[in-house]
Amino acid sequence: MNIFGSKIIVTGGSSGTGKATAALLASKGAEVLITGRDAARLAHSAEQIGCNWLEADVSRQEEVDKIFT
Repeated sequence: MNIFGSKIIVTGGSSGTGKATAALLASKGAEVLITGRDAARLAHSAEQIGCNWLEADVSRQEEVDKIFT
């Protein structure tokens, strides 16, 4: 599957499986946005991966809404 240029959101992207998934997708040419609850960890992970980040707690609807605005 070719994902080059795809826009993908990965929740929990600052560590663990989410971070690994985001890194793999970015390495395949996807434009990746990682989200999570800790801005410092997100910024650090995004710098390592080469993607964008947004602090958002996906258990709160109003924060999910801000991901898509």
